Amino acid sequence: MQLSRLAPRNWRSRSLAALLAATVLLAGACDTELPAPEGAGPVVDVLINTVPLNLTLEDLIPGTTRQLLAGPVNEAGLFVPGQTVTWSTSNAGVVSIDNNGLATAVAGGTATISATAGGATGTTTMEVRFPVGTVTVTPTGQTIRREGALQLSAETIDQGGATVTGRVVTWASLSPDVATVSATGLVSGVTDGDAIITATSEGVSGQATVTVFGSPVVATVTVSPAAPFMAIGTQQTLTATASAGSGTVISDAVIAWTSSNPAVATVDPATGVVDVLAAGTATITATADGISGTAALRGAPGLTSGVAVTPPTIAATEFAIYAVVVPAGKTSLSIATTGGSGDVDIYVYAPGVASSAVNVNPAAAAFTGSTCAPFNSGNDETCNLANPAAGVWRVNLFAWGPAGAVTGTTLTATVLP
Repeated sequence: MQLSRLAPRNWRSRSLAALLAATVLLAGACDTELPAPEGAGPVVDVLINTVPLNLTLEDLIPGTTRQLLAGPVNEAGLFVPGQTVTWSTSNAGVVSIDNNGLATAVAGGTATISATAGGATGTTTMEVRFPVGTVTVTPTGQTIRREGALQLSAETIDQGGATVTGRVVTWASLSPDVATVSATGLVSGVTDGDAIITATSEGVSGQATVTVFGSPVVATVTVSPAAPFMAIGTQQTLTATASAGSGTVISDAVIAWTSSNPAVATVDPATGVVDVLAAGTATITATADGISGTAALRGAPGLTSGVAVTPPTIAATEFAIYAVVVPAGKTSLSIATTGGSGDVDIYVYAPGVASSAVNVNPAAAAFTGSTCAPFNSGNDETCNLANPAAGVWRVNLFAWGPAGAVTGTTLTATVLP
């Protein structure tokens, strides 16, 4: 067991000479009252210290002792001689004290020691602690994956058999190339193998064995393309890349796919193959090890080359969205509108170029990143694009607000070999 420092009372600086003199005297006598420098009463306080002065009491175990000394002092902080000192303890089962101020550590706990003289009382608190006898580390025998983590805990049990808290615990890995451990006991897997993790408190150690095996733990999942734009009735395979915290790609990660809106798009749960069934949006999610990545999919009606369609009425400042699938190696793509009422604006976007599609009339094509935006008055507009990139082109028809809704216009996409 150990005793803490005596606190909170400290000797006043002007009484230092008296304390030093008392220490010398006590070395050869049992008197525990402090002598010079002297002053007249009354006694206003009783100061308590140890022999030697300010001795650290942290090394006491049951049965060991510390000699305390008391100094009755007046208002000026001077020693008042001729005072009888009476000693007492609040808990003799923890710390006992005799009439001469000899304190004995008995068992774990705290006790208040009081010294009374001349009607004044001084106190100090003494704590007795059993040293740590056992350290138990849990859990043990666990398996984690590379870059995975496991939180260990250390229970400190004193020599009296009681679990104690507040003791300093130091963690270490005997095989840091296999697994490391933080100052708080968090184990991180490095490479396959077994590692012994130790927790040490007051020179006593406990240990646990941790096995590292298997692919790294997934930290991120990225879905590509992130914003697929697809025509109704078409199919596309999305890809998911699972990565560890270090950035290492985990090629054997098991990916599970889901769709937030199967009425618009379904996805094969194992392969990531997406089928678009209707116009609208759906979030496609890929999950591995509980970590998810998403893609924001939009499905739109597809245009067949050379076949004119009449969009439903487009309310002022609203959009109608269409898709054109352009195979590789085509020489030109033409998008044209004609007829009807209102004022329609065409915005054509190359594959992979996102559109803000906000319900405002942009001032220029660059506002939305469109590849082509004629901005003609009326409904006769044409975009002619040479050597179009292969993929799904997006066509936004915008009803310019001041002209009201767009009704009865026709839209034609032509793809030439």
